[in-house]
Amino acid sequence: MCKPLSDTQEAPLAWLGEIKRWERDIDALALAMSALALGWAAHVENQQQLSSKSLQMYDAALRQLRKDLTNYSPLQSLVVTTVFVVFELCQFGSKGNPGWLTHMKGIAAFLQELGPEKVSSDPYLKVYCFCRVVFVSFTRNLVLTFGDEGSNHPF
Repeated sequence: MCKPLSDTQEAPLAWLGEIKRWERDIDALALAMSALALGWAAHVENQQQLSSKSLQMYDAALRQLRKDLTNYSPLQSLVVTTVFVVFELCQFGSKGNPGWLTHMKGIAAFLQELGPEKVSSDPYLKVYCFCRVVFVSFTRNLVLTFGDEGSNHPF
């Protein structure tokens, strides 16, 4: 998911590198990215201790985001929540875990509130495109399993 398919395509998470241009001092983002990195390392190395540490970092990122909501722009919440989606999917997978879908619904509501004009430009367009790819990739089996129920989801 993190490697481009060709030299002309951008890696799905590449837009995170551009965040500093749009936002400064996003405390929760550093915590969320650390949780994601530790979670991935725990998965690759099959290390329960790293997995536990990644969950602690994730919890710290959630708490920090709640604190920061009044101090920073809504873009911070959108970006960090998008990282939470990736964390949830990497840590727990898509089956039987509604956490990633709950975050996705929040992202969809945020983008819908912005409206098409705003979402059609960066950084919102990149977040939308990333979430749409993730959603379609991970819900394909849900639609096959549950039929039309899958059409009621956010993307």
